[in-house]
Amino acid sequence: MHRPHVHWPVALCLLANLLVTHVGDGLAVQIEPNPNPDGNTITITPSTPRENLVPFTNVGTINIQPSASLSNANRFENSGAVFSAGTITNSDAFINNRVFALQEGSQFNNLASGRYSGGLGSIGIAGTFVNEGAVTHSLGHIIVGETGQYIQRQAVGSFVTPTTVTPDAPFTNAGRVHIVAGDFTIDPISVRAASATYDQSSTGTTQIDAKLQNTGGHVSNAGMIRIGATGEYRQESPLSPFMAGSTTNTGTFTNAGMTNIYTGIFENRGGFTHVGSVHIGEHASFTNTSSGVYHPFPGGTTRIDGTFVNNFAVQNGGAITVSVTGVYSQVAGLSPIGTGTGQGGTFTNAGRVYIGEGTEFRSGVLADRPTSSGQYMQQASGTTLIDGSFDTRGYVTNEGAMTVGATGQYLQARGDSTGLPFASTSNTGTFTNAGMVRIGEGTSFSNFPRLEHGSPPPVGGHYIQQSGGTTQIDGSFSSFGGRVTNEGAITVGATGTYGQTRSGAGVGATPATVNTGTFTNAGNTLVNAGTFTNQGSVVNSGTFQVAVNGVATLINHGTVVNSGTFEVGAGVGAVGGVSGTGTYLQNAVAAETIVNGTFAHNISLQAGALTGTGTIQGAVQNSGGLILPGNNGLGTLTIKGQYAQGFGGTLGINLAGLNSHGLLAVHGTGTAVALNGFLTIRLLNGFSPSLGNTFGVLTCTGCAMSGTLLGLSLPALASGLDWSVRVVDALGTLQLAVVSGPATSAPEPATLLLVGIGFVALVGWRRRQARARSALTVVS
Repeated sequence: MHRPHVHWPVALCLLANLLVTHVGDGLAVQIEPNPNPDGNTITITPSTPRENLVPFTNVGTINIQPSASLSNANRFENSGAVFSAGTITNSDAFINNRVFALQEGSQFNNLASGRYSGGLGSIGIAGTFVNEGAVTHSLGHIIVGETGQYIQRQAVGSFVTPTTVTPDAPFTNAGRVHIVAGDFTIDPISVRAASATYDQSSTGTTQIDAKLQNTGGHVSNAGMIRIGATGEYRQESPLSPFMAGSTTNTGTFTNAGMTNIYTGIFENRGGFTHVGSVHIGEHASFTNTSSGVYHPFPGGTTRIDGTFVNNFAVQNGGAITVSVTGVYSQVAGLSPIGTGTGQGGTFTNAGRVYIGEGTEFRSGVLADRPTSSGQYMQQASGTTLIDGSFDTRGYVTNEGAMTVGATGQYLQARGDSTGLPFASTSNTGTFTNAGMVRIGEGTSFSNFPRLEHGSPPPVGGHYIQQSGGTTQIDGSFSSFGGRVTNEGAITVGATGTYGQTRSGAGVGATPATVNTGTFTNAGNTLVNAGTFTNQGSVVNSGTFQVAVNGVATLINHGTVVNSGTFEVGAGVGAVGGVSGTGTYLQNAVAAETIVNGTFAHNISLQAGALTGTGTIQGAVQNSGGLILPGNNGLGTLTIKGQYAQGFGGTLGINLAGLNSHGLLAVHGTGTAVALNGFLTIRLLNGFSPSLGNTFGVLTCTGCAMSGTLLGLSLPALASGLDWSVRVVDALGTLQLAVVSGPATSAPEPATLLLVGIGFVALVGWRRRQARARSALTVVS
């Protein structure tokens, strides 16, 4: 084999030039002595740069002056002290077992091939530490001073992902840490250490554009941690609940990327803001303490699979979701200004939400985002317990179970700004109140069932008020096929409405209200479908309508007191009814009971009017009111029972034509009509009766009449005509007849007091112009 000819003197000269350079030329030479013994100091100056190409051990001291450099391309082990004010570049292994100080203005470059290991030693960084390779610190401290920087980035053109791992070493930062690429891991578990910590003081900042992972260690921040849009802060331990990891923030924590707390505890005592995503895992908890503020901005999302405890302030402008396993608990903290949640975004609950006594949860629509703000949505699996105050000025939908405790309040009010949509609550689940519910003016509460999985039977739509609960309705409460159970007090204010109708097409649910407490109506109550069962007390001073355009029944086994308008409807598509064994009492002069449907109930009329064209199946006691049959005074009002008119009662009859007039038709047995008090007749619509006209105004079918009229008021007739009032025994009818009378120049109304005359032999009475007197006439 031919071997090339080697000029050995030339080769040795070239090798010497590579290993040894002239000092005056500023080229690096191999650092020496090797090893550097204890007590010896190597000083590297700008004019004497050094490099290491062979395994090197330092037991003494190495001083690197400003602008000086050391380049390591082999194994460099420090068991002494390294003080650098210049630049160190590491492309191999740099092991620190004792003291390493990067002074202000210095830089340590750990290249992509470099491995920096802090075994037993600590490093103080007042300059800049750049990691493009791997950093592991097992026992010693990494201390970044106020002027220091720790930067982890990926080298240009490199495929190496940089990493920092602190298995059992405290990492302290008072300066700047920037995780541009790769993973920064606090991992005591890998070496079964007791703990590993990342402590940031008030002057420190940490920018995470890649990943900082806390695997069972502890992170404490009194400065600022910023998670960039591409960054992630992750707390997760494979040994949870042991060494689950913890984070304490007393400074500022800003998240534009991802914060994932899968295990352990995150305690926020400072400010936490974010526009990214936050995930509280099933085995983790997030505690917002008495000084903590948690503020997701629009675009920020929070998912709670574990526990979120708020002891101070949460201001949500983004989206918070409590999953099936999640808990959002708000408990009063130590702050003198209270504890609360401001909800201007969306809050979705499929788990558990607790609003503790003395705290407030306020949800409202924002003017700049009217369709995506102020929404509280509870899914079928969700529960909300309110022992504090839940104040909504937005939208609430409930498919699960909402409970207002004895100390709780559910307040619904209009938003502060004009032009905002009205606040509303939609309950298709169960809403239970033992405290106070207020439906403010201009807002609505809808209660209706839903189809589970899209098929019958309908479920939900149940409003349950317990004995200590109160509900004030100044807005609109509508039960569309739902069920309302009241053991407490429901009050419909003057501006309020309470509506009960059938559910929408496809659901097919019939609504029902069961009241064993007190139902007070000063506004408008419309029972237009289903049943309203009263076993307690209904007090009406407003308008209470039963089936004016639907099919509905009020079943009364308690007490109904009417001082307003109470109407039972009938007509096209309307079938209204009242039944029961309770008491119905009307006691105000301006009150009116309108019966156009069926009123299968007794009535006590102490004042006001009883009108309509329906049927009363019971006894009517008129001690001080007005019976005015018909609508607008025209038509037949039927009583299937007894009619007793006391001396303070009045029967009023309007006449608008021979076949158009009022009639009280009584169907009963025995003496079913006792007509005392007053009889008043009026003409309507310009009607002028003629001679021979007769009008039956009170009939008693199958029964007899008795009584003593105290007063009779009749309208004036044309000249030469007079009235005759008589009982036609064969017809069982109280009849008015127009008969001949003396001519008068000016007809006048007539009032005759009939004292002590019974209907057994009723007076046939004629008005006389010259005198008014009785002529006993019985018409058979």
